Amino acid sequence: SQRALREVDSAVGQIVTSAVAGNKGTNARSALQTNWKAYRDILDGSSPDTFATAKLLNTAKPKLDASASALTEYSAVFARWFEQEARKFKLLQGAVIALSILLFAMIIFYFLKTLRQEEEGVARARRETEQILSTVNEGLFLLDQDGMIGSEYSRALAEMFRRDDFEDLSFKDLLNRIVPEKTLGVALDFVDLLWGDRVNENLVKDLNPLNEVEVNFQDIDGMYDTCHLAFDFNRVKIDGKLSHILVTVTDISERVQLARDLEESQAQSQAQLDLLLSILHVEPQVLGTFLDDTDSAMDLINKILRKPARDEASFREKLNEIFREVHKVKGEAATLGLSTIEVKSHDFENALESLRDQSKLDGNDFLPLAVKLDDLLSHLASVRDLIARLSAIQAHESTMAMQASPAMQASAAVAAPAMDSADSPAERTQRLEGILLGSADTQPPKQKPEASALASSLIALGNKVATDTGKQVTVSTQGLEDLPEPYAALVKDVAVQLVRNAVTHGIETPQERGDADKPPGGQVTVAFYTKNDGRHVLRCADDGRGISADNIRITAIQKGLLAPEDAVDLDDVSTMKLLFRPGFSTAEEVGPHAGRGVGMDVIKDLVVKANGKVQMNTKIGEGSTIRVVLPGAEQLVAA
Repeated sequence: SQRALREVDSAVGQIVTSAVAGNKGTNARSALQTNWKAYRDILDGSSPDTFATAKLLNTAKPKLDASASALTEYSAVFARWFEQEARKFKLLQGAVIALSILLFAMIIFYFLKTLRQEEEGVARARRETEQILSTVNEGLFLLDQDGMIGSEYSRALAEMFRRDDFEDLSFKDLLNRIVPEKTLGVALDFVDLLWGDRVNENLVKDLNPLNEVEVNFQDIDGMYDTCHLAFDFNRVKIDGKLSHILVTVTDISERVQLARDLEESQAQSQAQLDLLLSILHVEPQVLGTFLDDTDSAMDLINKILRKPARDEASFREKLNEIFREVHKVKGEAATLGLSTIEVKSHDFENALESLRDQSKLDGNDFLPLAVKLDDLLSHLASVRDLIARLSAIQAHESTMAMQASPAMQASAAVAAPAMDSADSPAERTQRLEGILLGSADTQPPKQKPEASALASSLIALGNKVATDTGKQVTVSTQGLEDLPEPYAALVKDVAVQLVRNAVTHGIETPQERGDADKPPGGQVTVAFYTKNDGRHVLRCADDGRGISADNIRITAIQKGLLAPEDAVDLDDVSTMKLLFRPGFSTAEEVGPHAGRGVGMDVIKDLVVKANGKVQMNTKIGEGSTIRVVLPGAEQLVAA
């Protein structure tokens, strides 16, 4: 039909309008257009009946064949052109690919060169890092947020911590068993604190619990090697974000030891000076008696330590016996103002107190006491050595003075009596200092009535204890000037404990006395007298707070010495007897003068051994009186 032919005409028209380069292509396209136009014109002028159409087709057939031939030629030309263009494209594509390969090769070469440079830089940095880590004396390592130690650390770390296995090791495991458990817990909390975003690192460093810590390493033989380490923590940030914590560990053992040596040297120098000054204030005869008594006490303590014990009760009795002897030495040293001996004795008591707090004792627990005893003995020996040197200096100065001239001999003769025990401590100090400095006074001392050395010592002790406890007190004595010889040592030991106890427990502070309408200063009176039946009485009275039986019961319950149900039926007399039990004290805190529960125990032990007895009277708010009744000389048991 005509419509079908027209669709073919449209398709041929689209083909012939295509552009093909070259003359042959142009000619073929022109022939195709000419023949097809003629054919299309015939179609446009044809009749629609069937006969006319057949005639039309016969007439148009040559034109159609010519168009087909032209179309075939045009197709061949087009195919050849396309093939040429395809070859050009392939060449261009090959060139592009070759150029791409070349560019890629250049990129790879540059990358490999850069990578090699970076690898060389990394290797160089690693070598330098290894050199640093193997050379520095500090231990260096990184901690992640899980508390794990990084793979890189300084070689000094292995030496510091006596180990080589740091792989997959946590900071907690590193410190475990070499520092106290409490210190370990605080250290881990401190490290966790450093990971906080709002933490001020400089301020937090002041809280570092490992700034100086003692570590203990146990070897295969069970022996401990102790050293001191200092840990420093610094936060590491990458792009403003916290990534690790850098830990620096320094061995400061030598520094700590030097500081201790210096401190010990200074302490020894100060102790020597204090000892010298205290000796200068003590009468030679009194000092000699004290040293002799102390040597006897030390000998007794040594015997007690050697005494065999098999059960708990025997060990406890050994402990109490040693406690009483040390406390007596401490009390008399305090009475004479021998502070260094008092401090050494107090340290000895600390060791005894730790044993008393143990639930069970055995022989091995007493071994450290031998060290304390040796320390005290060494100090006493230094006291005697210092006294000997002072005596040698005095003798040398006297000899030189006598050889100088008759006038100086007279001065030396006058100076010699100045060291007599009749002089007061202040006068003796002045004269000894004068001898040591070569400027002794040549004037004879003024003669004074002989005063009781014990009375002076008790007054000095009362003042010292009052000063140490923030109190005011006046100690007065009666009858201590003429103590019978058999009673002198016993009365001295008991009186020391009575005065110390009265000032410490009996006398109130000025504030408390003011609230009770009392004068700020308390009164303590110590008297010794003989009864008509030949017995002797040592009486110590104070105007302090008195002793509350209820307070004693409460303290006894708190210390586990008395069951609550038993306290209800305990009368006041039996309650007061608790004061004389070893270890019982109403003091809230342990101090140089109270809290050990030894003072009244010492009194009871001394009096009972002497075949005497102790009586006590007390009234709340008015004070207490303790009477020690001793038998006559024929019934007295030597203390």
